[in-house]
Amino acid sequence: MGGIHMKKQISAIIALLLVTVLTAAAVSALPVAIDEVEIDDTTVNPGDTTRLNLERGNEFTVDVKLSAFEDVSNVEVEAFITGYEYNDDSSSRLSDVTSVFDMEANVTYVKHLKLSLPTDADRDDYKIRVLVSDRYGDEILENYNIKLDAARHQITITDVILSPAGEVRSGSALLATVRLENYGQDSEDDVKVTASIPALGVSSSDYIDEIKDDKQKDTEELYMRIPRCAAAGRYDLVVDVAFNRGRDHDKRTLPIVVTQDDTCKAQQPAQPNQPTTMITLGTQLQNAAAGETVSFPLTLTNSGATARSYTVTISGADWADIQLSPASTVVVDAGKSQTINVFATVKEDTAVGPHTMTATVSAGTDKLQDLTLTTNVSEPKTSGWDTFKKVLIAVLIVLVVLLVILGVIIGISRMKGGDDDDAKSQTYY
Repeated sequence: MGGIHMKKQISAIIALLLVTVLTAAAVSALPVAIDEVEIDDTTVNPGDTTRLNLERGNEFTVDVKLSAFEDVSNVEVEAFITGYEYNDDSSSRLSDVTSVFDMEANVTYVKHLKLSLPTDADRDDYKIRVLVSDRYGDEILENYNIKLDAARHQITITDVILSPAGEVRSGSALLATVRLENYGQDSEDDVKVTASIPALGVSSSDYIDEIKDDKQKDTEELYMRIPRCAAAGRYDLVVDVAFNRGRDHDKRTLPIVVTQDDTCKAQQPAQPNQPTTMITLGTQLQNAAAGETVSFPLTLTNSGATARSYTVTISGADWADIQLSPASTVVVDAGKSQTINVFATVKEDTAVGPHTMTATVSAGTDKLQDLTLTTNVSEPKTSGWDTFKKVLIAVLIVLVVLLVILGVIIGISRMKGGDDDDAKSQTYY
């Protein structure tokens, strides 16, 4: 009986081992190998003691090359970084994953993933983890060492506080306070912050003496006065931060709403054939020689109810060098005028005769008028010194001729005088 009992125990153990083996086979190793991983075109190896340096605030690529030993379905590849403080927020989690795909035996696949490193991530050592898995098999996980660093100079606008917030009445003041954070390695000195509303022609600036690395600072209140009776509507407030001696910038654009001032009189809409802009050209024709500069003054008068931005562009002026002063784009307040001078310097190789160019005046996207400007190019003028030189040369030539003639006369006279002396000295016997 004991022998029978022993045989049953052995059979039970064998059966248990068989079930274990079958279960292990059911959850088998994934028949896939990670052949190579590149991070921003740099090949990395799992567990390398040398870490790959990456800068926060940038996006980088992870290229995974893998192959299968046999056919496998429903495979996906994921790259992720753990340890980031805000990984619990799905919108900021440091990970990327491919869509599900099938693999054939003895075929190599390359999958591209992208990860973004936020500027507020701690400078530290991390691992980029590459995970290959299917629905039920054992996953493949490889770890690659990286060092997260910061750029030498990096100032970021973290917040802009407006007063009033979002909506301001024309003629009133708008105050802006800008918060900055230094995510760079170095402290930054003399950081310039400018807030402006380009469409209204208003701006304000402030300097921050120093922002140490990984520290924040706020500007003083930036004061901007919205023009009285400015057109109601939505405008862009642009905040620009210049640092690293003005070589680097960070910008942010915020919408603001300008409402109409109740004290402004209602403006009658412009009647047809009554333009709100008058364009006056001082002259359409100038005379110049090669190398000389001529000016065409162009005056813009805004007879509308609000400020307008005007742009002058020049075309067809390949025969001259063009400069617009004070600028090619100006903002003219309601009821005001502004003159733009078009300076044309005639090129040295320009042929003699009339040459034209076209000045196009636009307001925003609307073209208002094309003006033809003509320069009559003449022969280079002769200076007084050139004339004096020509006269002097002529006088010298006449003097030389006179000297030659005088020398000939003197020579002939001497020859005749010698013959007479010989005749008088002879004696006859």
